[in-house]
Amino acid sequence: MAKKLGLNPHTVRDQANVLGAQAGVVESIAANLRTTRRAALAPQSYGLDGNDKIISPEHVGTALSAYNDLVGAAAAARSLIQSAFGEVVQQETASGQTPGTSKPTITRPKNLDKDAGAPGSTTETTITIGSTTEFDGETSIDDGGLGIPSKYDDLADPEFDDPEFEWGIEAKTEDGVTLATTTTTQNADGSTTEETNSTFDGTTTTNGVKVTATDEEVKTSNEVSVETGIRNTTSSRTENADGSSSESASETSATVGTTHGTSVTVKDDSVTYAANAEATVQASASASGSFDSGTGITGEGEVSASAELTAAANASVEFNDNGEIVAMVGATVGATATAAASGSIEAGIASLNGEVEATATVSASATATGTIGPDGASVSAGVSAMAVASASASGSVEVMGVSAGATAEVYAGIGVKAEVDASVTFENVSAHVDLGVALGVGAGISFDISFSPKEMAEDLGKLFWG
Repeated sequence: MAKKLGLNPHTVRDQANVLGAQAGVVESIAANLRTTRRAALAPQSYGLDGNDKIISPEHVGTALSAYNDLVGAAAAARSLIQSAFGEVVQQETASGQTPGTSKPTITRPKNLDKDAGAPGSTTETTITIGSTTEFDGETSIDDGGLGIPSKYDDLADPEFDDPEFEWGIEAKTEDGVTLATTTTTQNADGSTTEETNSTFDGTTTTNGVKVTATDEEVKTSNEVSVETGIRNTTSSRTENADGSSSESASETSATVGTTHGTSVTVKDDSVTYAANAEATVQASASASGSFDSGTGITGEGEVSASAELTAAANASVEFNDNGEIVAMVGATVGATATAAASGSIEAGIASLNGEVEATATVSASATATGTIGPDGASVSAGVSAMAVASASASGSVEVMGVSAGATAEVYAGIGVKAEVDASVTFENVSAHVDLGVALGVGAGISFDISFSPKEMAEDLGKLFWG
């Protein structure tokens, strides 16, 4: 009897796929390094001045050594991947499995627990532990065809779009535990109800590489994002014997994420190196439902609320033909809260609908730019802040307190020196705004607004779910 490796074949395959994606990123970095080294050796071939120093002369040899090391590491990784796949196939064959079909899942038999589910119901629970990887690639080419003239004078001077080539690949990996439960119930009245519940607890990593080329520039970029948290989705659907049906769904999530990336942009007269980083904390919840009476009357409704806090920073350095070095740094922080509710009923040629939404955003940013060139050095900086609150309501009948056929919307944007009193929660949205400040005309007109997303949600619940 053949000896087993002691590893789950599916897990090995997934990890090998992740390693393959990382090897591709390493190869991309190596290619960028090779291009930069060649530009240092022959600047004129890349549209640069012969005196430009892309890489210090003493580091040109080091760049070649680093390039060879990166290519060698990627080749070794791909060799390891091939060996791993070979060992997995041997293990699966020795175990009597069809190669490529093993999965790290644990499926509980139906009705394992005598009391699980309602009478006449079946429940199936699946626990998936490990990694899953998805790949997505895209290539697009725009040859810069003739644009359609918008007026007669344009016929004498036709315009052509700039040709553009774009290539990208992205690997998305989920590491964690997924618990999925499906319950099917045959009710006493002849109806059938199917309920699903899925929870993922773990980390999602996205790694992407993108190349964009036009007549003016070639840009190569790499971005990696990591999101950790929990996501839960539920759904329920009931089919009645008379043809009517109803269904509902909900989704909640709470995550913490980071994103970082780098890019190199080569133009005819400059080379720019840039980097960015971002951190995000978010929480959201939504619920929706619909019904079909089977006699031509249908309806649906949805409520949602979300909050997000983001902090981001970016930096870049540009070397141009004028002998200048331009460095820029920037930082932004912001918070957004949104609450919304909507609903509609269709009955033949008649329809009833209503929608409300409230949003509040606060953000602040700062930038600084420094230039060093033949004429000396200069520095500039800027700071900005913004607070925006908006609320809108519309409806074609008297639904959720909105008059028939009415649409109302209020919006206020407040500059850095303005004062605003605003509160946005799922219980209540209120704001006091000075219109003179918001519009920049110096007037002293002000107004207050108050609105409750929670009450709207409760009204929807009474309307659709009793």
